[in-house]
Amino acid sequence: MVLFDTGTVRIKYGAAFEFLDLQTVDLRSIISPNGKDPIDDIPAAVTQALDEPIDHSRPLSARIKPGETALIIVTSYYERWYRPHLLLPPLLDYLNKLGVPDKNIAILVANGAMRPRSDQHRCIVGDNVQSRVVIYDHDSTTNNLAYLGTTTQGVPVYVNKLVNRFDHLILTNVIGYDLLAGFSGGRTCICPGISGEETIKANHNLATLSSAGYEIGPGLLSANPLHQDMMEICSLLKPTFNLSVVCNDTGKHVAYFAGDWDTSWEMGCQALHQLYAIPVEDPTDVVIASVGGYPKDETFYNAVKGLCQATGSVKPGGTIIYLAECSQGHGNTTFYEAMQLGSLRQIELSLASDFSVPKQIAFLHAQVTQEHQVILVSSLNAEECRKLGMTPAATLRDAISMVTAKYNRKPEVAVLPQADLTLPIPLG
Repeated sequence: MVLFDTGTVRIKYGAAFEFLDLQTVDLRSIISPNGKDPIDDIPAAVTQALDEPIDHSRPLSARIKPGETALIIVTSYYERWYRPHLLLPPLLDYLNKLGVPDKNIAILVANGAMRPRSDQHRCIVGDNVQSRVVIYDHDSTTNNLAYLGTTTQGVPVYVNKLVNRFDHLILTNVIGYDLLAGFSGGRTCICPGISGEETIKANHNLATLSSAGYEIGPGLLSANPLHQDMMEICSLLKPTFNLSVVCNDTGKHVAYFAGDWDTSWEMGCQALHQLYAIPVEDPTDVVIASVGGYPKDETFYNAVKGLCQATGSVKPGGTIIYLAECSQGHGNTTFYEAMQLGSLRQIELSLASDFSVPKQIAFLHAQVTQEHQVILVSSLNAEECRKLGMTPAATLRDAISMVTAKYNRKPEVAVLPQADLTLPIPLG
């Protein structure tokens, strides 16, 4: 997003932009993350992270012996925006120098509950890595799973059998906010990343627990049963090493957090919170939010996290103008059908009788649309948009006209250009 001398604000939308004419609104704030310079020399920074773990644990070179094998977990197609292809070549080169040749290394794409895409390998790892090592896709619905036991919260743990074929398990991931688990990255490589459907469903079902002591939502870990269970699941596999990335709002790498799978990731979460948790002293009537353009807004299901996080920047009952192109439609049939049940209560009852992750996301989305007017600027047809509980708009200009008519004046607005990354926290 760029503020031009011409009096317009450029906001990402798909592969292009929508433009906000500042003469049509009363702009109160632009809610953006604290700045941090990107890493200039990524190979050198990755090597340093592997040699000097952020948590002062042993370097990767002290954990792996020549001739051993390593399975590297990478995140799914839908998180490719953080450019994992930049950190993987130096990681492979590092392993080679330790006496672990490419033939002893494989990559497993942590698709979680999402079905693998036939075209995703090159998009995720890049040409260099694709030509060097074998790449596997995790499918949570297959029988290619190993049973590891049951967690203290009663979740049966099934994970991809490939983990038993390798001497070492290395996690690579990006840290961001998660609607249920607090933060993504680290242990999410394992659950939901390479877990079976039954494990994912039972783990995420913990988000429906009701207790005054639980805290479930973006940035919340200390009393989050979903997170605690994920940590227990990950501990059963005893990953050898973790390499987490924190990115700036343009998707460029700004810091690596490497070391033990738990402590290095936790330190990365703290760093991310310092960058992206933004106090909001004066919520506005209207917030104009974007999930950050392509590929984040390829489907609405992929973009819904940003809409949920945008609520912290708008007054109760206010309006959210949400920019998400949705070039591939709503993105999930179960999510879409759950939104047709008629009310938040009906979705909640359906969740209780037959839990699924998309239904849980539908429940969170329905909470937003019940408490706020949401105007969606997208390529979805008007009927589809309304069935998702939102008001359709073809352009940002049209959306501004709607809120101007609603408030019968020039609307007070805040702009949230990276809603999936940024966590507005209302004060008071």
